[in-house]
Amino acid sequence: MTHHPHAAATSRTIMRALEEMEGQPREELAAFYRLKRVFSKYSTHTSGSIACSDLLTSLAKAILAEGEEEEAEKTSQKLEMHNFFSAASIDSAVFTCPTRRFGRTELQMPIISLGGMRLQQTWKPPDGFSQADVYPECQANFEAILERALELGINHIETAKGYGSSELQYGEALRKLTTPRESYILQTKVRPMPDTDEFRRTLDRSLSLLGTHLDLFGFHGINRPEHLDWVLQPGGCLEVVQEYQQEGRIRFVGFSTHAPTPLIVKAIDTGIFDYVNLHYHAIGSYTSSGTSESPSAGPGNWEAIEAAHRHDMGVFIISAADKGGMLYRPPKVLVGLCSPLPPLIYNMLWLWRLPIGPSGAPAVHTLVIGAARPSDFDEAVRATKLLDEIERGGSEAALMEAAEKRMSQASREVWGEGWADDWWLGLPDCYQNLCGVHVAQIVWMWAITKAYGLHRYSCTQYSKLEDQVPAWKEKGHLSVQERMATVFDWTPGLPYDPSEQEELAPFLPAPRRERLLCILREASSWFGKETSRNRGVGLQEQEGWIDAYNLQPDIPFPERVT
Repeated sequence: MTHHPHAAATSRTIMRALEEMEGQPREELAAFYRLKRVFSKYSTHTSGSIACSDLLTSLAKAILAEGEEEEAEKTSQKLEMHNFFSAASIDSAVFTCPTRRFGRTELQMPIISLGGMRLQQTWKPPDGFSQADVYPECQANFEAILERALELGINHIETAKGYGSSELQYGEALRKLTTPRESYILQTKVRPMPDTDEFRRTLDRSLSLLGTHLDLFGFHGINRPEHLDWVLQPGGCLEVVQEYQQEGRIRFVGFSTHAPTPLIVKAIDTGIFDYVNLHYHAIGSYTSSGTSESPSAGPGNWEAIEAAHRHDMGVFIISAADKGGMLYRPPKVLVGLCSPLPPLIYNMLWLWRLPIGPSGAPAVHTLVIGAARPSDFDEAVRATKLLDEIERGGSEAALMEAAEKRMSQASREVWGEGWADDWWLGLPDCYQNLCGVHVAQIVWMWAITKAYGLHRYSCTQYSKLEDQVPAWKEKGHLSVQERMATVFDWTPGLPYDPSEQEELAPFLPAPRRERLLCILREASSWFGKETSRNRGVGLQEQEGWIDAYNLQPDIPFPERVT
């Protein structure tokens, strides 16, 4: 067998692996999997190597197959371009994360933040759980992640009481730091509560675990109107926080949210918050997608970001990698649309480059990486390097603009010209119909699956709606409003139930009612736990919905079964 000449561009290690394949049956896949393992060891950074190794596998297949010279050439070119984005070493000695002014706090915020929701040991520590119960290997990994972040200039640390053992383990790690306290920005979050005394006790516990003052305190999850009421009411949670501000235990106050866009805007417009943590991504705004009431601001949280800038607030983007589309394991369709940029890097660049206002100032100040291992920062660091090249007027800007055009065109083709610019208007969210169905969210899931192939992601989100059905039925003796208040929270709403079509139909905008009902039925068949199984991997392959690669080499600690 003669090797294709483009294979010469790969490393000697890769070439040796290819040569070892000679004489093996073409149907034997073990050689290709071995090639992946070799390349993973060869590559300096795991997160980039997996995507590259998938391209190498395609290249090897084309090399070994007769008459596939054209395919081999195309694949090797893709590999060369991917290596352009991922092969460069990440040297903390020469890299420092860029910063942006975090609104009226005047903090210099790194554009990448370290999240505390994927590195801790457990989401649900039992009563009495202490540092002695933390596995040494988990704490070592935890501290290695923190050390790596600080080396890179990623000095904003974000956690929450709701992140299980995260605050406990951060407290242990922060006490070991030799750098001065002012060298990092610390944020934690606590849920708003109707009982102010309980809120105070919970906040005190968080401060005790962390062992230092908070630069940023966030009300964790202003997701429903009553949550905002608990913050603002006389003698409420805000007064406790303001007391702690006067004592120097808290500097600035903000909130995080999974609410529909109008409630987020209402909270921002109170003028009392210094920053906001919300969802906004190239594919949409997670639980807020489709809930905007603005014909000009788009279907998600852009209206909320505009409001935040009017109040000079810091803007923090939640979960760019996961809630932004599970971009660490993107579908083939999305990879093709973003190519040659990896979808995760595309989303980060898209967020960082968003302009706002007459001056074109950056709309987004930071986005969080929920790191589970030190290498999880690598893609974000590569993205910042590309951002620098783009801002310098480099040719990379053309790659980004071409990808943006393809993404936009894919979305418009799904909707058609009659709907593309206002598909979200009039769609009820889960609080705006008596069935509790999150119509806006489900229609959005349907659209991003058709346009971008995000079937796995949409199934994951749809299952969260399905998980709330038992509680909704259990509380059937309550009024609809009472059921919503007790069942809906982080991922509010219920899935579509065809048996409720007649009850739901009046809440849908009349001119589009029939098509929306068709969309809801199709979405249910695609994403439902039972019905989606009928589609099978074969149809996913045909649609290009299956994963192109997976950048996660192992399962994060809190998601492991212990």
